[in-house]
Amino acid sequence: MSISPFSGAEKRFVEDGYVTEVDQRGAGVGQKGGAVQLVARNEGVTRSNAMLWRKMLKLQHDSLGFEIGRLNDQREEELDELMAHIVGTRTRKDDAHIKEYAQRPEIVETVLHQGLFLGSSAPASRDVYLGTLSSPGTTRKGDTEHVRKLLYGARGESVSKQLTFELRNAHVVFGADRVANGGAEINNPTANGAILTWFSQVIVAQRRVGWRSRVSRDWPTTTQGLLNERTVYGQIEGVEELSWRASDMKDPIGNLVDEVRGRSGVKDIVLRMSLEDRILAALHGSKVDTRPCGEYDFFNNGYQLLTVANWIGSLKRTGEATMTQGIARLLEMGRDWINEDRPGNHLLGQFRADTWAEIFETARNLKPRWTPLGMEPNRIPRLRRERDPGPVKLLYEWVGADTIQEVGVVRRRGRALTIRGPMLCFPTDRGQQDYWIEKSAIVRELGGFLVPSQRRR
Repeated sequence: MSISPFSGAEKRFVEDGYVTEVDQRGAGVGQKGGAVQLVARNEGVTRSNAMLWRKMLKLQHDSLGFEIGRLNDQREEELDELMAHIVGTRTRKDDAHIKEYAQRPEIVETVLHQGLFLGSSAPASRDVYLGTLSSPGTTRKGDTEHVRKLLYGARGESVSKQLTFELRNAHVVFGADRVANGGAEINNPTANGAILTWFSQVIVAQRRVGWRSRVSRDWPTTTQGLLNERTVYGQIEGVEELSWRASDMKDPIGNLVDEVRGRSGVKDIVLRMSLEDRILAALHGSKVDTRPCGEYDFFNNGYQLLTVANWIGSLKRTGEATMTQGIARLLEMGRDWINEDRPGNHLLGQFRADTWAEIFETARNLKPRWTPLGMEPNRIPRLRRERDPGPVKLLYEWVGADTIQEVGVVRRRGRALTIRGPMLCFPTDRGQQDYWIEKSAIVRELGGFLVPSQRRR
């Protein structure tokens, strides 16, 4: 968990993706700054990824049947409208570049439509899913060098070039295994349509995580929200008990919910997130809070997968990650989850089966080792813990024109393992790709990411 009264806990959570009370106990009571840091980080990561998605739309919009204007101003307007469906707010109505959309509602609510989170300007009688709101304009301002460094390390300058390469060769970069396993090859427009649809869901997941992280750190909002959560669900996520002042607090969450209901006539407001959606957000750089719980519940709820997702995403983006005994244990404890073949398993398709096997074997070899020292009558058996092996360094090379067919584990030298693959976390698993291809057909039929369809001229 990340919410902690101890100084430094929030900073460590931002850096590592997890922290325990024991890590920081005795360090003194923390200040507000750490909480602000995590909220700002999550919101910055969401905006940076939204701008990456904008580049995808600009490069491959025709893969979903979108007709983007040829003139620069018109193209930017139409890209802004597509983005608004997913980021939640249209560009301000007084902006000269949105004359065509001036009569449309500024807020675009998020709804679930045929298994996809999409935008809706008129979501009457639908459930609405709350997330942080950004307009295309504020998203551009939030995509800062600081956030890109958090996401990509020293590789920030190469991201645009690598993205262009992977989209232009998506049918090979992500679909080579289909042919190798006797499946039908996917063409490039089909692959790119699936990628654009998949990444839109990344942004929605990160918006929802960002909203939860902000609300959980605003004390007046939190206390009333927790009261509401206990009333609705019978339990509270995030704290063991409420302040005696909680019942006297105003109801900002309730006010927000009422505002959304009044604005849109919605059926209900959904605050909770599935584990799969939180994993999707964590894989792409969000730091996701979990409720305090014992070790059994931690692993039984699959919370270890959030840290694994952070770790894998960082490896792919920055090009390096360290497998410590802690990470190795999380991988071992999550092995059955990771190997489960289902569309919502966002971790399975991050590597080929042979690469996952190598990663799991590396993790197994990092487990503590004990040597029996013999048995004596009426005595407890004695064991000697052997010297722990050092951590293993994982390096990740982005696939290029000369290595497009050479993905997977390419080198092991000493305590370093080198893997080659794409920058994007779009799954290489055939079943998951087919799932996103099916979902992309829904977006293509709608003519955008808006429900109901509002086709552009």
